[in-house]
This record gives sequence, structure tokens and C-alpha cells, in this order.
Amino acid sequence: MSKMNAFNVSLNGKWIDTVFYNDGITKEEVKESLINHDGFDHNIKVTKERKKKEKLPENVLGYFVDSGEVKSASTVFVAINEAFTNEGHITAYTPIGQHSALSMDYLKDCTRITKEEYLEYSHGIYTPEEYL
Repeated sequence: MSKMNAFNVSLNGKWIDTVFYNDGITKEEVKESLINHDGFDHNIKVTKERKKKEKLPENVLGYFVDSGEVKSASTVFVAINEAFTNEGHITAYTPIGQHSALSMDYLKDCTRITKEEYLEYSHGIYTPEEYL
């Protein structure tokens, strides 16, 4: 089996998807394939994911900020994949507001941030340890 590389796809500064291609393909070739074969917008930006990826706790999909919002304790959230949520939905944990259900599609309109950024913008407001 050949080695795979991850590429992040964004449009207008917002994460859209992470795609995987065989080792040796360039980000330009990935972009061309996504536009010509998969119908992505021609303005997408493709970046190769860094080798050292942030290790996330089990069931945590990542840390995000609502689209177009100023980063604050009420706009940053942890996206959690929990088995008891409705199909196509995830749980979001926000330091202010706590738990809520979100459509998985909503993440496409949000900006991915690091755990460190999440902690900075949550200003020390409680977040369960299992989400960090």
C-alpha cells in the first residue's frame, strides 16, 4: 500500500475538506483534480497538511470558530462526534452556551483553529477535560 498525504482545502479562508492522495502528487495537481474532476470552485486553496498533526482526544473532530465571528468564548467551540446524536449531526461544546447539536455541514462554514487558540479565546472558562 502506498503512502497517502493529506491536503486541506479552503475557500475564502474557510476550511471545506481534507482530502487524501498518493505520495508524490503536488498541491497544484490536487487542486486541478478537485476542480476538474470533483467540481470544486476554481478559487479553492489547497495546502499540504503538516506531518505533525495535533493529537485530538477520542471523538473530538476539532476546534472551530463560527464563520465571520470575532474569536471569543461564545464563538469558539469543540466539535464532538458522539454516537447518540442524530445522523448527520454532531455535538458542539462552547464555553458559553455549553452543549448543542449542529449539522455536520455547519463545520464547512466555520474556521478550524488549534487547541491553543481555543484555550486562549475561551479565557479560562471551563471545558471538560475529555474535550482537550
